[in-house]
Amino acid sequence: MLSNFAFADVILPAIISDNMVLQQNTTIALLGWADAGEVVEIRNNWNNNTEKVKTDDKGNWLVHLKLTIRCTST
Repeated sequence: MLSNFAFADVILPAIISDNMVLQQNTTIALLGWADAGEVVEIRNNWNNNTEKVKTDDKGNWLVHLKLTIRCTST
């Protein structure tokens, strides 16, 4: 069985990195670059939401993410 998944080279600004700290209860703009017309999928780990955005004709994309308090159970 063949899969329909393909992965593009998505480029993020240098300021975005693993383990970065973000302010809770705010909205952030996350941007980057990929192939023109590509659909970029962003999955977060604070509420398990997925956002999808399509790049413009130059490969630019922008999405606004609402940051909420992460609840953990003990």
